[in-house]
Parts: sequence; structure tokens; C-alpha cells
Amino acid sequence: MKNDRRWVAWFYEKNPQHPNSVHSRKKVPCNLNSYMCRGSASTIDPQTWATYQQAITTQNYADTHPKRVKVTHYGGPGFIIDDGWGFLDLDNIPTVIANHNLGERNQIDDILDLLDHTYCEASQSQSGLHFIFKVDDTVEAFNKHPEQSSRELYTSKRLVALTGNVLDPEEPLKITTIDQETWKQLNILVFGKYAPPIKVDDSFSDTELSHGVLSAQGKQIMYLILRGSDADQFNWWCTADLPDISTKESGKKFPDWNGELIYYDPSRQDMACCCMLAYWVRYYVGEYDSKLIDEIYKQTNLYRPKWNRNDGAGTYGQRTISRAIAYKQGQRDRKIEQYKGMIVHGEE
Repeated sequence: MKNDRRWVAWFYEKNPQHPNSVHSRKKVPCNLNSYMCRGSASTIDPQTWATYQQAITTQNYADTHPKRVKVTHYGGPGFIIDDGWGFLDLDNIPTVIANHNLGERNQIDDILDLLDHTYCEASQSQSGLHFIFKVDDTVEAFNKHPEQSSRELYTSKRLVALTGNVLDPEEPLKITTIDQETWKQLNILVFGKYAPPIKVDDSFSDTELSHGVLSAQGKQIMYLILRGSDADQFNWWCTADLPDISTKESGKKFPDWNGELIYYDPSRQDMACCCMLAYWVRYYVGEYDSKLIDEIYKQTNLYRPKWNRNDGAGTYGQRTISRAIAYKQGQRDRKIEQYKGMIVHGEE
């Protein structure tokens, strides 16, 4: 971990989605390369990540300036999970941890044995555990975070708010690399079964979809978006804890990428995102490639089970992408017609 440039600082911010719960504050990654860490960091933008030494320097400053920490709500160093890294987050298990510390063998020991005693630390609340490891090229990597579950497993786009409070100080610190078989066993041990995301059957539609794996082209397009005028909105889709259902019926509003409170509609956001991606995909590859649009969309937090829902006439995702492409194509055709025949630099 110390050798990888994927470190950030994280700060506490109020969470308007859960104002009266234990989740009333959320952890926000910030760029260690920016002045006083005031710039935001993104789990999908390596340009906003820094070195271990920068993270430790910031932590040391915080340790000697407690008043500054209180004012800024600095939380500590963070590490971004992606590119072959894995993260298991077990929350709300204080009794299990206490029993383990008293010598009782339980699921914690089973996980540690399976992961060959990889790095394990207590969470910020002290009632959960973080396991950090690496996955090799054989692993069918995916994120798994069931709703209402206190167990989450990640291989991409995840901030780990580190504490340094290792579970067993007597154990040597190390990072274990696991293969597909161990990955499968880990899923079974944590969730009771191995259930990778269902691959989409697109036989009902000619709108071709991906399986969510980000290609080199997809990465380059995301890089372009995050350097362009759409960066703030796209980063919001990728990093915010977005609601799965409309907030209009409940009367509650949700802050958008500008901090403006809106009635959040997931379907409208899906369409807006796909229209944006249609533009950038065509800009980069010269055509509206539905697979590229789909694989980039699946990197955002808009992606949810509804996307793959098939009602016999294709999936919701296929229909959304198809409509977005049709809209952008129509928009482009109208502009071409509008400027048809104009003389530009001596050419028609």
C-alpha cells in the first residue's frame, strides 16, 4: 500500500440523506496535492490521488494541530480501492470482535485464515473491521454491497477511511493476493453464496450492452469527461450516495452536484447520464457505441438492479441508451441541417 500512489485525505461532511441517524456524517475524499487539501478527490480519477508520504505528512500535521482538525473536520488518511485491490468491510459486529479478542474462534478467524492473515483493522466506529487484500488476474472482480447489509465487498471505486488500529498488533503486517477460488470462497463465507452480477441477455434488442468491465477506451473517455465541462456532474454520479427511488413522493430534496436541493428522479438522471455519455463516446470513437456507453454508465452510482431488468422487450438499460442515442442523433441532425450550405474557411 505504501508504494502505490492511491492515497487521499478524507473529511467529515453532513449527510443530508440521513440527518438523524448514525450516518448523519459522510466521509468525503480530498486531494492531498491541493492547498490545505481543499480540492476534492475522486475514486475514479487517479490524478487526484497522492503518495503515502503525503498522507502521513498531513496526518502528522493533524496530530499536532487538534484545533485545526476540529474546525476542518479532518478524518484521516484514505486509500482508493481499484486496479487489483480488494476491500471487505464488515460493520456493526462489536460482539463478534469482542469474542474474537477474548479467544473465541468465529467468522473473523475464518476470514483471516482464508485471506492468509492479510491486513485487518478496526473501523472508525470500532464496531466493524476492514480487510484489505489484492486480487490476481484470474479473479472475476465485482463489487457487492446488498441493500440493508452490514457486509460489503469491493474491487473498484471505493474509498477506505483508514484507522491504523490493527486487529492483532502481534501479527506481522502484510497484504495477501488471492485467486479466483479464494475469491469465490470469500463470497460464500461472507454472503452465503457466490453470485456474480448477472450478465445481460440482449437478444431482445439490437442495442448492445457490455458486462460492466471498463475497457481502455472507456477509461480514456472517462478521463476526457473529468477534464471537461461535464466533470462536476459526472463525478457526482460516480461518487455520491444516490437514492434508488424518486424523492418527490416523500417531499424530501437531495443536493445535486452544485449543492442545489432538487427532487431526485433516478430515471431522469439515467437519461441525462446516457445523453452525456453518447456525446463523449461519439466525440472519441466517431460513432454512438452502445457498449461503450453502457460500460461507462456501469461505473457510476446510478447503476442498480433495475438497469438489467428485462420485461420481454429488452432491458431498461437498453431502452434508456437507445433513447439517448436517438435524442443526440436527432439533435446533431438538426444542427447539421441548420448550418447546411454555410461557408466555413472557404469550404461549404
